Amino acid sequence: MRTIQIQLNNLIFDRFLWIFNKSINYFKNDDVKYNIIENNQFFVSKNLEYIFYLTKTDGKNRTKLLNIKDEYYENKNLAKKWYREIAKFVHPDKNQQSNNSKNAFIILNKMYEVMTEDE
Repeated sequence: MRTIQIQLNNLIFDRFLWIFNKSINYFKNDDVKYNIIENNQFFVSKNLEYIFYLTKTDGKNRTKLLNIKDEYYENKNLAKKWYREIAKFVHPDKNQQSNNSKNAFIILNKMYEVMTEDE
């Protein structure tokens, strides 16, 4: 039963990716691949939304989608609060149905390390 549930969740995620990719509006600027989605109508849950942002976007898009601000690099407490907010959604123990949650959590940890490292 668990295997069927995992396969079903993977199919749902794959279908979501297909719909999302068909619905994206590209900016004219080549550096920006995805437009920010104003309303989160494509995401079934906040967990899948953050997992998608962490694993399928990069650069400026990821920064915008994850709402990363310059203050997070200057204030470790704000960075920690931001990290914990997202970590509770993408932690692999809470997302056992998603194969990408482990990768998303690794990426999130690397981002947090960059934010909090001393110069």
